[in-house]
Amino acid sequence: GRPKQEKLLVVDMSEIRQFTRKYINADGTIDTWTYDLDKFTNGPISVETTFPKNYNPNIRYLLDTYITHSHHGIECAKLLSRVFDQTHAFLELDASQKSSLIIAAKLLPLGIGIRYYGYQTHSHYFAMNALQYQLTHEKIALISHLLLFKKNHLSSEIKPKGGYSLLLPNDKVLDALYSLLWLSHILLAARGKAETVKTAFTNGCLYIEHPMPYLAQEQLKTLPLSNLKISFKN
Repeated sequence: GRPKQEKLLVVDMSEIRQFTRKYINADGTIDTWTYDLDKFTNGPISVETTFPKNYNPNIRYLLDTYITHSHHGIECAKLLSRVFDQTHAFLELDASQKSSLIIAAKLLPLGIGIRYYGYQTHSHYFAMNALQYQLTHEKIALISHLLLFKKNHLSSEIKPKGGYSLLLPNDKVLDALYSLLWLSHILLAARGKAETVKTAFTNGCLYIEHPMPYLAQEQLKTLPLSNLKISFKN
């Protein structure tokens, strides 16, 4: 079985002969052990495993199996979450689209283990074929497509003709989501931590304090940013 932490979450001793214990496993799942000593004295009569909120075993498997070499995707997700909250109203993005963006950010390094050069294409195909659990076809198509990157191109310009493109949101929404995702990647391209990049948004402009602004500014030249303006603070 999975290794268990020593932390005991719940002990219900209202009935000394009947009680439950809950444990957090190393993988984040929760085991509930139910005891009834009148029925069985040597252990629990049942063990139920549940997932914590927002836990997706499919995505967890990909992270634990194929992205053990880097925390870049996790840091991008942290930064992206903040930037999305600051800009989504201006960009006319529904708040519900944040979850797909966060998943895409976590999976950014997915294809690197296959081949570094052109890894975005490998990430795209990997996600398209591996994502299943608790995700709609529309979300799988969106997450997978956002992982594709081509310099100086909007996401709407690299959609395939037909196929899964019919499941994607309209071009304005798609391009805005794409800009935010790859903006977070560029701002952390030196494999820094999200906390080192400070952001503020006002009047249609995202103001950024960055430890290495020159590198980020140069890389941003390859990323169309829809109608979002960027300004680096000195």
